[in-house]
Amino acid sequence: MNTKISIFFLLISQFCFSQNIVQVDIEGKKLEDFVQLENKLGSKVYKTDEEYVSPRPVLQPVIFERKEKEIPNLLVFYTPYKKDSTISEVLYEWDVYNFDKGDNVKKTLSFNKAMIKKYHELVNEVSKKYGKSKQKGNLESINLVNSKEGLKRRDDWEISKNVKVYSYIALSEYYEKNGMITTPPTHRIRLYVTNENNEKREEGVVISEEKIKLFNDEFLILQKPEIFFLKESKALQQMKFLKV
Repeated sequence: MNTKISIFFLLISQFCFSQNIVQVDIEGKKLEDFVQLENKLGSKVYKTDEEYVSPRPVLQPVIFERKEKEIPNLLVFYTPYKKDSTISEVLYEWDVYNFDKGDNVKKTLSFNKAMIKKYHELVNEVSKKYGKSKQKGNLESINLVNSKEGLKRRDDWEISKNVKVYSYIALSEYYEKNGMITTPPTHRIRLYVTNENNEKREEGVVISEEKIKLFNDEFLILQKPEIFFLKESKALQQMKFLKV
């Protein structure tokens, strides 16, 4: 009887875990935990030839792609600490540019409304568990997507002493080319979860990238880790220092 009850609650917890759009409770969680989650969600590895460079004590991020219907597919970037493969950062990103590199990619009003809807879902999901965010900007004037400034909003949460969350959305249909400077349309949502816990500890034995074994051979094997490396691109740099 006790065994059946344990299995029941295990299944319920796994169901709830997978129903969330984002996972904010990352403290103490390892890369293995999230690889298993992505496997259950039917995600696929997102391959890139770019390299990720960071001065922080972290390994290369592992990137997964989740299917979406009305908006760009979600890319999830998991960045583990070198010391023990616990998660340092998770980035959730919906960005047209990931799948269409054109300079002047325009989207419909219904598309932009779908992006706004997704953003509200994200904010509501995090706020429901951790309280109201510190908000900057708003998404009330949809006509701003046609302006140079665009439509922007940012939200911040302090989950714990070590874990911080912030999200932002930037939508713009504005295009301008002035000599060497191009202002392209933007259709982007990002939610960033950071865990600084391990950076405050004394460095221990650092595991190598080769020893980061992920636990479903058919799903992901880092035999050639270079195909998963992500360079800290301008987009990621903008994300870290975004001022909405």
